[in-house]
Amino acid sequence: MNVSRLSGGKVFVETSEGASFDSSCDLFVVGLGTSGAIAAVAAARMGMNVLGIDKLACMGGSATAGGVNGYYFGLPGGIFESVDSYTRELDKNMMAAARCFNHSSKLLTLERFVYKSGAKFAYDSVPLGVLMEGKHAVGLEWLSPEGVRRTSCNFIIDATGDGELAAMAGCRYRYGRESDGTAQPFSYTRNMFTGGFIGYANFDAGYVDIRDARSISEALIHGGKLHLREKFDDENNLLVNPALMLGHREGRLIEGTETLSFKDYVCGKVASEPILYAYTNFDTHTQDWAFESDIFQEWLTVGSLWGQNVSIPVPVGVFIPAGVEGILTAGRCLSADHEMAQALRMERCMQKSGEVVGVLAALATKQGVSASEVKVADLKAELERTDCLNSCPHPPPQIGDLLIHDPDKIRESLASDAPGIAIWSCRNPGDELKAKLKEWMLSGNDNLCRHAALAAGLSGDTASLEVLRKIISEKDPFVPSTGRSHNARRICAAVFLVGRLGDIEDIPSLASLLHNPGSEQHDVFSYALAALLT
Repeated sequence: MNVSRLSGGKVFVETSEGASFDSSCDLFVVGLGTSGAIAAVAAARMGMNVLGIDKLACMGGSATAGGVNGYYFGLPGGIFESVDSYTRELDKNMMAAARCFNHSSKLLTLERFVYKSGAKFAYDSVPLGVLMEGKHAVGLEWLSPEGVRRTSCNFIIDATGDGELAAMAGCRYRYGRESDGTAQPFSYTRNMFTGGFIGYANFDAGYVDIRDARSISEALIHGGKLHLREKFDDENNLLVNPALMLGHREGRLIEGTETLSFKDYVCGKVASEPILYAYTNFDTHTQDWAFESDIFQEWLTVGSLWGQNVSIPVPVGVFIPAGVEGILTAGRCLSADHEMAQALRMERCMQKSGEVVGVLAALATKQGVSASEVKVADLKAELERTDCLNSCPHPPPQIGDLLIHDPDKIRESLASDAPGIAIWSCRNPGDELKAKLKEWMLSGNDNLCRHAALAAGLSGDTASLEVLRKIISEKDPFVPSTGRSHNARRICAAVFLVGRLGDIEDIPSLASLLHNPGSEQHDVFSYALAALLT
């Protein structure tokens, strides 16, 4: 047996001949945050002997210590609904109710649910190493206030959010965007008393590399200073408390037996056997879109589709790390690419992921098989008992449901102030639609002409260049109303497309934008720079 550890971002393995365990359990949950606490409850309710640990002295993660006491989209259904219901009852005894829930109430409720389920837990405890037999995790070495412990188990759930435990075991992972490796910015939430309710202010506080201890320390100090820069002396806007932990939006994305890809999804390739559904927009928070992937810029910049909500079918393989047995992932570190992870990280979805993985571990243990060998039908049957799989009688639309196929309706939308879905619907046009786009680019209707050029440019048609160049030369400031917010300026879309179409004739005009991007159009600088670098 070996012990696999993580130090300085690198995995190293120690031989541990004759090592013994001082305790055992069926399931070891590392991290009792948004997903981990629910995972512990789900597995324990199915009769599993569950032990969970957390480095903090509380449960709930971002919803409690992180101060995020409200939901941003997501679908109902699952154990978390009962948790929230009990939390609301407890809120009635608090000094002030919250918009969604009081984070202190939820903390106490989660502890109650985990305790009542029969699961055991320990705080102020961290993993030190994964005990491995070949590629199979068979236990965990961990540090508690009582000292170093060694616990054997059938499965370990990595619910650390950042994939710390899976990385420790040598699992492969992705990190950040392709251009520069940067992950989404972190938040540093504060709770406020406003209008008789406790709410939260959730703002982007900067960038952090969760793999680097110094980076995390600097982010904590920097985030704390941001709270201190403002005065909270208005009786209707009182500071209750700053969050105790950083709001990491993205960390390691552990490579699973299946991976959710943004490109696959927006091009119509979806999971055939989902075990939960996510529902939100692709919430970037990152503002320098010019350095995101091409396919993401097509969606965000050309289509202005930041605010478009979609439902995303999630398969079980995203929670099963590839190449290692005995470890499952729950929460933000599931197997997805950088772009897709931005939609899957929402709190409701993360709680559902904990339930999925807790049930999966219990089924695999009872059946004496690996997680990959559990039948999806068996997993679905258990998840349907709590409505975790899908409690909506009419699931929200997927991307394929939004596309426009009627040329007349495409034309009508392109001529409007909200052309995004129509532009995206022209991404792979047939010959007939290509001809119509060229015809519409000659139209006297300004919106129709310019949006048809964006649509044609999106499909790679160089016939769009004349109109795109006109948009750039005029520094066209038009902002569509496709999404509820974060719509991209038309000039930004044109600059991106001109750069991708790659005509050397456009180099001087793009270069001129580096010196004079236009009044209040500083974002154009980034797009022009990125276009020149393609």
